Amino acid sequence: MWEILVVWAKIAPGFTPIVAAIAVGVAWRQLRLNRNSQRETTAKVTFREYLKLAFENPDLASGKIDKTSERFEAYTWFVGYFLWAIEEMLHFAKNDAIWIENIRLQMLAHRNYFRNNEEFRSRELATYTPAVQALVERVVRTA
Repeated sequence: MWEILVVWAKIAPGFTPIVAAIAVGVAWRQLRLNRNSQRETTAKVTFREYLKLAFENPDLASGKIDKTSERFEAYTWFVGYFLWAIEEMLHFAKNDAIWIENIRLQMLAHRNYFRNNEEFRSRELATYTPAVQALVERVVRTA
């Protein structure tokens, strides 16, 4: 019995770096999975909050707010929150065609705002990620 322990004691130092490398790999993978899960949760919660806001404010969600309306300022904040929710969602689902199409359909309601609001086009649009900017431009070009 003692002889077996002596043999393992001589072999074990060679395995320690391998075991440590495997442990680091497993920990790194777990960290990456946790980070992706957190991104997904944040994105879905943010988008769900936008949908709740849209349900509570159908006039804002419809995009049929005139610049002269007393609700126009609230509408600009609504669109800002909407675009922020889109940023979160695209960060999580940037390659998901179903989410992108869902977002594009939601954006169509705000097409006139994107097209005709010069302040938005010249100042605010540049503050969003290139992915959001590209979707806004795609919606603007839609007939």
